[in-house]
Amino acid sequence: MSELHTTLRLLRAHQACQPRYRVARKALGPTWGDDTPIPLSRILASNGIRDVIWCFCALIDGPGWMREYILDCAEHVQSIWQKSYPNDDHPQEMIDIARAFLRGEASEEEVRVAARDTCASTYIYNFDTRTFTFDASVAGYAAIAIFYAGVYVVGDDTAADLVAYYAATAAATADAGPNTEREWQAVRFLEYCTRNQEI
Repeated sequence: MSELHTTLRLLRAHQACQPRYRVARKALGPTWGDDTPIPLSRILASNGIRDVIWCFCALIDGPGWMREYILDCAEHVQSIWQKSYPNDDHPQEMIDIARAFLRGEASEEEVRVAARDTCASTYIYNFDTRTFTFDASVAGYAAIAIFYAGVYVVGDDTAADLVAYYAATAAATADAGPNTEREWQAVRFLEYCTRNQEI
């Protein structure tokens, strides 16, 4: 298969949100089998980019570029953080270290430390319980998106959806609008698919 795919069985196994699952199920039609591959382009058309990104944890076979894509989504709201904290480079450093990790030039622990440093002053994350305590703000939402990108890169596949959500929330809080950010995420996703001949 040349395109990214999931299945209804995989979506249920990964505990897809029931209302969003029903949207996809209805769009696919009543005869769609539990194990029939579903192109993510179908999910994009029926459910939108956030659900596509959630599906990253439920793919039949996912390409390595998904982590680069998620880092792009996080880096896209880096400017929101920079406006509030022009002298704090921790979020950009986390992105750079995460990209180095994907190239085999940094360790998982370095990514984890950089992720913690991204929001160490006001946010606390427990990697074992996956719980996160934070104070909401425009810059804060951007930091959370960047933070979760690091969490995703080192192996928590469920964090991709949180990157997309908090990036859109940061954009909305900064008056750019969540739909504008999600449109950017969708365009970027299609660019990656086209570049890798997967759509």
